Amino acid sequence: MSASADAAEQRRVEAVVRAYLQALLEHDYTRACEGLSDAVRRDMQAFAGEAFPELESPDCADALERLLADADQRELERSLSDVKVTGVEIEGDRATVRLEGAAEAPRLRRFGDAWKISRVAVSG
Repeated sequence: MSASADAAEQRRVEAVVRAYLQALLEHDYTRACEGLSDAVRRDMQAFAGEAFPELESPDCADALERLLADADQRELERSLSDVKVTGVEIEGDRATVRLEGAAEAPRLRRFGDAWKISRVAVSG
């Protein structure tokens, strides 16, 4: 892969993470879930279903909304706004995005032509 192709792929990976963070800031949990792999969505839904039994079979957006509902919204928004991408590493069909201001670097995986977040910390 050429250097320009590498840079273009890095921008695509970074765009997925930025879109996810922006969706969280805007409380657009449906859009946030679009950037997550099926496995992450299932895990999040299962965790939310166990942690909040009142949610019967939550979809990804319901799960995210509930998981973040108890967070201090001002602090969460400040934290998400302060996150800066400092690097993208791609190895084959896997990528890691280094973020300044985040506890854990999200990992992504390529599914066909689309990059999806395959590991992300959810805290509140």
